[in-house]
Amino acid sequence: MLSANHARHPLFFQDYQVPDSITGRYELLCIHVYLLLERLRCEERYRDLSQQLTEILVKEIERAYRDSGFQDLSIPKNIKKLIAGFYERTNAYKNGVRQNSAEKLANSVNEYVYAGQLDVNQNAYKLSIYMLAAHTHLNSVAVTDIYEANFAFISPDMESM
Repeated sequence: MLSANHARHPLFFQDYQVPDSITGRYELLCIHVYLLLERLRCEERYRDLSQQLTEILVKEIERAYRDSGFQDLSIPKNIKKLIAGFYERTNAYKNGVRQNSAEKLANSVNEYVYAGQLDVNQNAYKLSIYMLAAHTHLNSVAVTDIYEANFAFISPDMESM
């Protein structure tokens, strides 16, 4: 999955200081899938693609759990919690993205990605800037290209934004 691969980009862990852990990778996957779903939300004829992306998210989470050595019996219960968490995050990110507000978005990013540190830190703000730039970029991509996975996310390199 394109968003899963991009969510593993080393710059997120190096420059943005996202924790290089299962949790950090989950947060980045949620962000990238959310950005794709946000792009597709107004495209009536591509609703099936939104459903497919959500199903792929579940498979990616399940694969990560299995790769980490979790027992098969605990996986379904944990996946349900993580999917509920994904929808919680999409609701939190929605206002900042739709209002193009890095400040609003940074509060949500700080809460989820950086475990609610007391002050919205510089990394949360930088990641918010990335998300808004990625959102703008995705809005310029034809939906057929997204459907065919014939596009790329923008680089997380802040100097290229």
